[in-house]
Amino acid sequence: MRAILVGLGAMGQRHHGALVRNSRIQEIITVDPNPDAKANYLSLTQALDKHKVDLGIVASPTSYHKVNATELLERGISVLIEKPVASSTEEAKALGALALENNCRVAVGHIERQNPAIKALMEDLKDRPCTVTLKRTSPYPARIKDVGVALDLSIHDVDLARYITGTEVVNVRSVIQAVRNKCEDVAMYLLELDNGSTAVVHTSWLSPFRERRADVATSTAVYDIDMLRQQAVKYTETADGDFAVTSLFVRRQDQLDSQLARFIEYVLTGTPTNLCLLEDGLKALAIVEESLDESVH
Repeated sequence: MRAILVGLGAMGQRHHGALVRNSRIQEIITVDPNPDAKANYLSLTQALDKHKVDLGIVASPTSYHKVNATELLERGISVLIEKPVASSTEEAKALGALALENNCRVAVGHIERQNPAIKALMEDLKDRPCTVTLKRTSPYPARIKDVGVALDLSIHDVDLARYITGTEVVNVRSVIQAVRNKCEDVAMYLLELDNGSTAVVHTSWLSPFRERRADVATSTAVYDIDMLRQQAVKYTETADGDFAVTSLFVRRQDQLDSQLARFIEYVLTGTPTNLCLLEDGLKALAIVEESLDESVH
C-alpha cells in the first residue's frame, strides 16, 4: 500500500516511524510546507497530482486539519486525522459529509484506545463501570502552538470515558482556567453518562512531571491503570473485607503501530475494531468545544 503523510512535526515523525515499520506500506510520500522538515513535497496538491495513494495521515497543526483532510477526501482517499479531528465541530461535520460523499473512511488519532494497559482493562472488564477517574498532567509542551490543554489533553480522556463505559455522555460540568497564558492550561470535567456511570477528567499543563492514570470502579472490582508505564492492577474485595491484588497481563506494543495496523484493516475491510472513528472524535470535540465556549462567556 502507498501512504501519504501530511506534517512532519513531532507527531508526524512518530507516524512516519510507524509507517516505516508496517510491512504493508510499500511507499511513503511526505508533505510539509516547512523546507527544514525535508519532506518529499512542500504542497499536498503537488504530491497528490504526482502520486496515487491508498491512505493518508494528517499530522499537521489542528488549524490545518480541515484543509488537508478535505483535499484527501475529495480525491477519494481514506484518512487518519490526528486529534482533535478539527478546530471545530462545524469543520468536523463538513469532513464527515465529504467522507460519506466520496465513500472514504475516517479515523481519529485518539491513541489511548491503543494503550496496552487500556486494552488489558477492556479485556478484563466484565461489569459496568460505576465511576471512571482520569488524570493527565504534564509541563507546558513546546510543540503546541494553536490549542490549549482541553483540546490537547482533555479530549483524550473525554473519548476514553465514552470508550471505557461504552455509553454516551448526557451531562457535562466543567471548570476551565487560563493561569499562565491566554489559552486554558487547566481543565476539569464531570461527565454523567446515560447508563448512570460518572467520569471525572482532570488535565493540567502546570505539573512538573507527566502523569496519565485511569481509576475504574465497578460493583465487584477497582482498576488502577498507569497509561505511561503501561501497567494495570485489579483490586477485588474478599469475604473478610480486604482486597485481593492482581496485576493484569499487559501485552506491550507501540500504540501508533497498533493504531496504524487497525486503520489499514479498516480501510481494506470496513472493520474498525477499537479505532476512534470520525463520529467518536466529533462527540469528544463537541463536549470540549462547548466547555470552552461557556468559559468565555
